[in-house]
Amino acid sequence: MRTGPILSLSQNIPFGVLEFTLTHEEVAILQLISAKNNNAIEYWEKLWQETNDYEDFPFSCKELMPSAVKKIQESVDQKTWQSVTVGNASFLAGLPRYTWTKNQYIINQYKIIAAALQLENIEFIAIKGVCEILASSPLSMMRTSRDIDILIRVEDWGKCKKIFADLGWRLAIIPHRNDFLNNPLHSHAETFYNKEGIIELDVHFSPIAGTKSYARKFTSKLWERKVTANDHPTLCIPSNEDRLIISIANAYNMNNWKNGHTCKYLYDSLFISGNMSEVEIQHAYIEGEKYLKLGSSMKQLIKVLNNVRNDSAVNQEEKRKHLIRFSVGDSFLNWLLRIRHKIELAELLFSGVRTFQTIFFVSAWIANLTFVKLPERILKLFKGSTIVSKNIVKQKNRFAYYLLARCSRM
Repeated sequence: MRTGPILSLSQNIPFGVLEFTLTHEEVAILQLISAKNNNAIEYWEKLWQETNDYEDFPFSCKELMPSAVKKIQESVDQKTWQSVTVGNASFLAGLPRYTWTKNQYIINQYKIIAAALQLENIEFIAIKGVCEILASSPLSMMRTSRDIDILIRVEDWGKCKKIFADLGWRLAIIPHRNDFLNNPLHSHAETFYNKEGIIELDVHFSPIAGTKSYARKFTSKLWERKVTANDHPTLCIPSNEDRLIISIANAYNMNNWKNGHTCKYLYDSLFISGNMSEVEIQHAYIEGEKYLKLGSSMKQLIKVLNNVRNDSAVNQEEKRKHLIRFSVGDSFLNWLLRIRHKIELAELLFSGVRTFQTIFFVSAWIANLTFVKLPERILKLFKGSTIVSKNIVKQKNRFAYYLLARCSRM
């Protein structure tokens, strides 16, 4: 039988509220990582109480498993913690060493890139995983990372591309016959690969997911408030307040909700906020609201993290007045993301920026939908097949949509 708090995050969307509920396993692994050593075994047992096979864990828990194993190894002897673990998970004992080795490789590669940028007098800031390692955040060398995330100024993009190419990094490009068929909404980051293929390099123009122009004021302030890492005086990272804002913005990103990355940013937020004073956290609320309209979300998430730390139950649904509640799946989130993309295209079109490219791109999208996608769907219907997303069934209790509701101010 499940025990422990039921925790969720929610955000306002058109005509209502979208809610994301953490699984029992996600809450347990976050509690384990943030617990004192003498309580760790309790949460380790809770993590495994409904799991018969390691593969049954959600991806989000697997991302945090190196930290969880490191925590339990520091807390009790191997025989004790392995007696709780299912038989096919014996490989977990070596997971912290593997993760440490990979993160050591990542930080060494980052230092090579940093040295090359410094030689050309180009400003840059480490964000996300590399930032947490440089900041000596607890268990940061156990954080699962697949890339190096670095923030640069847009005007330095041309110089940086050449530097990265000289270091053996190749830009990921999807070629088109005509540049006008490319999406005019440029990403907030560009991805590079190297020949080793172990990690990627994500070069950001904004620390917050979205287009290049998104969160421009916040990005500008981040450059002004950057600090040097304690153990690496030549390398810069965001201030504590900005690190918290970035991690919480990522925790509320719908793509991260859909792809199972939310817990990684809850993990970051746990450690960042745990090393901040109440005054610093209040200042982060103010800054997050001022530049990103994120203040109420930050307060909500900090309250959730406090519930994780204190193992206390909450009932958020009772606080919300709504007309009706729907259980929704990944397809609903995909629909919301597509709607947001179309709104951004419309805003770009009416702003007069890249007007011709936007018209060509939208025209090509409509033509593809009309003459390719629509006939395919009609043909499937005539063949008697129905278009069903398996993820709707799998995830139906994961997300909820409250019609005609608003997130309450915390």
